[in-house]
Amino acid sequence: MRAREEAKLSTLRMLLSAIQNAEVAGDEAIVLTDDQAIKVLQSEAKKRAEAAQIYADAGRADAAAKERAELVVIEAYLPAAMAMTKLQQSWPMKLQKQPPPGKPVAKQWAPW
Repeated sequence: MRAREEAKLSTLRMLLSAIQNAEVAGDEAIVLTDDQAIKVLQSEAKKRAEAAQIYADAGRADAAAKERAELVVIEAYLPAAMAMTKLQQSWPMKLQKQPPPGKPVAKQWAPW
């Protein structure tokens, strides 16, 4: 923060505010768990991505660039998403065959 990275600083302040708003939303104040905080960050990231697309479609490149810069900062604090290939290797799905009559589709999923 000493380097005066204004975009990063304002984005982090916005994230802190979003988390605090989520904590006091509802009937009583709570302390968010890690999973709940990640959901707030994911929501904010989605807002930034959608806003950047809307600005770009409207021809406002400067505003779109600002939203994308905020998105980069938010993504730095989100856990990395699992690649599809790794997901397929860790959880093989057996939906290539049609289920036998009377057998629910959920029974086809084998954990390993």
